[in-house]
Amino acid sequence: MAPQTQKNDQLENEIHSDFLDVIAHELRAPLSSIKGYASILYHNREKNLTDKQKQQLNIINKNVDKLDVLINNVLELMKRDSGAVRLYIEPIQLPEIINSVIEDFEPIILENHQKISVNMQDDLPVIYGDIHKIIQIFSNLLSNALKYTPNGGKINIDTNITTNDQEILVSINDNGIGISKEDQVKIFQRFYTAKTAPPRTCDRIGLGLDIVKGNIELHNGKIWVDSKPGEGSTFYFTLPSTTGVIDE
Repeated sequence: MAPQTQKNDQLENEIHSDFLDVIAHELRAPLSSIKGYASILYHNREKNLTDKQKQQLNIINKNVDKLDVLINNVLELMKRDSGAVRLYIEPIQLPEIINSVIEDFEPIILENHQKISVNMQDDLPVIYGDIHKIIQIFSNLLSNALKYTPNGGKINIDTNITTNDQEILVSINDNGIGISKEDQVKIFQRFYTAKTAPPRTCDRIGLGLDIVKGNIELHNGKIWVDSKPGEGSTFYFTLPSTTGVIDE
């Protein structure tokens, strides 16, 4: 490809990315307003809200969160398909990311009486990557694990350095309903949802795992799943360590 043509393509991708960022902002702004006012009403003791009214405000908040996830997923795919994805590479401490993501899901974990166990190998090296996309990987996978695990269930997150010290291997295991062999082949495909997907899952469109796979591959990593129906699932993925830095 000629240098000028390549430069024009890069400029077009940057313009497209900026345009999608503007759309994202305009879509999120009213959602933030709705959630903000709902939170004010919920926590304003002078209003003397009934339990029914508090429940209704919680429903508003949950649906705003679902819309926010959907907007993020759709825009992420639009950027990837158009070649407008930008990676902002920086050193990342995985333990901080994992703890932060778990904290975000704490209300759901408490509500469903679920338990999360985290086991990290000592002296885990720094990884280099796009922090927002790494967070999205963990958020989507943990969200799925929580949805497919029954109340009172357990989820395990493990991180280890691979034998060649070039990658970090992460596994997220649950004791949920499991995934059939047929579904395992297709679950990373866009718009595909497993036949055993529970009614409470909000990703009925089938975008979450496609985005996870795309983000991991952008970091030169791999993802796969090991599961049996009725015995839970384990999602494995790799990310480059300090010695396996990806190109920006």
